[in-house]
Amino acid sequence: TSKLCQYNFQTEKCFQIDLKGNWDIMDSNEGQLLLKYWKASSSQYLYLFDAQTNKLTPLDEQGNSRKAFFVGERVFWTSDGNDKCKSDPCILTFDLTKNSLNGLNLPKNLLNINDIKISPDGKHLLVQD
Repeated sequence: TSKLCQYNFQTEKCFQIDLKGNWDIMDSNEGQLLLKYWKASSSQYLYLFDAQTNKLTPLDEQGNSRKAFFVGERVFWTSDGNDKCKSDPCILTFDLTKNSLNGLNLPKNLLNINDIKISPDGKHLLVQD
């Protein structure tokens, strides 16, 4: 069982959520946390945890989500094996305000995604193949 806590360098606050198994924190943004559940090495699922409501919402329970992060009101992640992917490799994005999931159109000559970064303004994607 994993314990999920937040620390502001003065006080600690632990959330009332029971996370069984192996969980990792991928990113955080204003009371929301991206969590990855390791079911197996080829099954790493992505969830959104809302610290205000203690609600855990699945974002990707199909693909193998290795990297994930927030950019403004959107979540970006790599996904291998999700049926929402139009090609392989795949990067998915979820708009938190519109509650919509989309795949990014990536260059056709990409063989693998080792790392991804978004520019601070959210207008450019850097992909390491």
